[in-house]
Amino acid sequence: MTRKKLKAICKTNLKNKQPHFAAVCFKEIIIFTTKKIGDNREKQAEEYLKKLGYKVIERNWKYSRIGEIDIIALEKTTLVFVEVKYRRSKTFGSAIEAITPKKFQKIYESALAYLSQTNIKYTNYRIDVITIDKNAHPELNHIKNVYL
Repeated sequence: MTRKKLKAICKTNLKNKQPHFAAVCFKEIIIFTTKKIGDNREKQAEEYLKKLGYKVIERNWKYSRIGEIDIIALEKTTLVFVEVKYRRSKTFGSAIEAITPKKFQKIYESALAYLSQTNIKYTNYRIDVITIDKNAHPELNHIKNVYL
């Protein structure tokens, strides 16, 4: 469903005096927009990695309910699990501050699950983080081999 169609449904619900349904619709618009922004930033990170010579193997790989890995790529012989974080303002902290120990643990567990499920045995692997903070000029930072 496009954002335009979703907006039309929300307006109809408001017009028909169904504010609860309209509120749910507007919440979905926000989620829809946020998801789209996240997808665009992940594409931006993917293009950045490709320019550096990485080969992208997977995007948005999900491990059960535990977690999701935004990008799985190969840099020469090293398998790289990449978390992409974007912040449009620093009101709630920078993008790097959004990666909490709990979030990192989920990424780590998902990475181990991927390694156990793949048929190829990788001896070298690491977790990287790409952060994008929107300032006057969006700033992309690539932090390699992140650990707690």
